Parts: sequence; structure tokens; C-alpha cells
Amino acid sequence: MSEHKNTKNLKHLLSKYLRDEVTDQERNAIEAWYKALDQHSPQQDEFPGLQSRTEIRKAILQNLHKEAGPRRQHWIKTPVMKYTAAVLLLGLLAFFYSRYPSSDKRTADQVITTGAVSKKTLTLPDGSVILLNAGGSLTIASDFNDKDRKVKLTGEAFFTIAKDKSRPFIIQSGKLKTTVLGTSFNINAYPDLSETKIAVATGKVKVVQSRNGKQEVMLAEAMVKNQVLVFNHKTQRAEIKKGDTELLRLWADQKLYIDNYAIGDIAKQLSRHYNIEVVLDPKMDDPAKYTIMLGNERIQTTAEILSELTHHTFYIQQNKLFIMKKR
Repeated sequence: MSEHKNTKNLKHLLSKYLRDEVTDQERNAIEAWYKALDQHSPQQDEFPGLQSRTEIRKAILQNLHKEAGPRRQHWIKTPVMKYTAAVLLLGLLAFFYSRYPSSDKRTADQVITTGAVSKKTLTLPDGSVILLNAGGSLTIASDFNDKDRKVKLTGEAFFTIAKDKSRPFIIQSGKLKTTVLGTSFNINAYPDLSETKIAVATGKVKVVQSRNGKQEVMLAEAMVKNQVLVFNHKTQRAEIKKGDTELLRLWADQKLYIDNYAIGDIAKQLSRHYNIEVVLDPKMDDPAKYTIMLGNERIQTTAEILSELTHHTFYIQQNKLFIMKKR
């Protein structure tokens, strides 16, 4: 924002102050500046004619009256007084914007990412704690903790949200928006998976779907503990089923849990969990879905277990995991 625009806005603010139309924040800023002048005022040293807060205020407000138009009386007539008012205005301008930066200077959204094998525990300004899984990202809105608490998730995370009834916590994950006041839950929203899953551990969770960028469709108004919302990206349909949230967050303990996934999604989970390239047989057409808790097994053991479970062939070769259709 330019200095000219700042000064113009500040004069408008002072006019509002004179009419008692300012917000509490604006009033506090102006009165704090007056108080600072009372304690130490370089302007008073330079302009001995201004010896009190009242006279300082009068000099500024007279200048405002002068600039309001020809219907106003011209109070400031001498160059010295004009200069004095300008200095005082600039002083208040610097003071006000140092304490209360304009929205133009608001910091950008903060983005936190995790590497292919790393996880991060984040503590947000409101006290909420988020454990972000590998290969994910969390974007914290620049106005987080103002009227609400907005973040955007890509990947998977377990949320423990600090209670604040006045400021809902909102997570955008693809087309889904999850809203809570104070609860804990897991969201799996990797964009390469066929489904997004939201599982509640404590409290209540609301989930809506954004359509056409504007319309919102309610998917779940008040999900509770051990309820899981499964949103299918292809059909754009959601279902709520009973599940075990503790199993769905085993990734936080370096354990692998496959929850009703087809081979294609299993391949992507294995790639992320073990940080390995997975080669999937292009002829694979198995529509079946599999559920198994694998813990923290070595990849060779996992390959053997999945081969037995699915009857397909999982094997390691040249630091790659191959999944071949059964013959």
C-alpha cells in the first residue's frame, strides 16, 4: 500500500474516531498513540506550541476539517502548523500500521510439507496438534484463528483440535470440507487414491462436498466416534460405515493397515509406506478389495503375506516392488 493511500486511509480513520464510529481495535490504536505522545513526544520538542494531548489532537483534527471541503472553516493557516499536522499524521500512521498491519501486508498462507518417508507433528497457534503423514502437505490460511481456523490438507493427517466454539476448525481436502469445534479424527485424502476417508476418534464432525465451486452438499452432519465417511472420487458418492479409527491411524506408529482397498490403491500405499517404486502389472483387473493389518513388517515379509492373501505375485527385484496378476 502506498504512503499516499495510507495517509488518506488514516485521515478517514481519524474522522471516524471524531464521530465515534471506529472499531475497538482502531480506538485502542489511536489512544495508545496518544498515550505514547504523553510519555515522550519528539513532536512536542520540535513544536513547543503543542504542549498537551488536547492541542496535538486539535492540530490533527483541524487539518482534517480543512481538507473536508470549502464548507469547512480553514483552521490551519500558517505553514508551520500545516507542517506540524503533517508530521503528527505521519507519526500516527507509522504507529498504527506497525501495531495493526493492513490486510495488504497480511502474511501469505503457510505451507508445511513432508518428504517421502518423513512425518511431522505440528502445533498450530490455537493449540491444535496435527500429525502429518509422509508425502503430504498442510496449508494454514493467513487469517487462521480470526473468525475461523482454516487449513487445506493434501495427503493424510491425524487431527487433535483444540476446543473453540466461537471459531470452527475447517479442513479442505479436495472437494470435501470437514468442520469441527473440538475433536480428534483422521483424514486420508491422498489425491492418487480412489477414495477419501474421514474417521472420527472423539467428538463430532461435519462433512460437506463442494460442487461446481459454490454449492455445498451435506454428506455427514454429526459423525461420531468410530464412524468413517468414505467418499468415492469416481462416483462422487459417500457412505458412512462403522470402523475402528485406531486402526486407521496406525500409520502414526509406522504400521501399515490396508482398509478395504483394491490392488491399485494397495500399490500406492506400499509405495508410500516403504518409499519404493512399485510396478503394477498392466493386465491387473482384480476388482476385489482387501483388508489386512500388516504392522511394521519388512517389505519382503509384506510381499509374501500379500501374495498369499490376494493370490497375485508380489516380489522385490532391483529395488522395485512388482505386483503381477495371477496366471
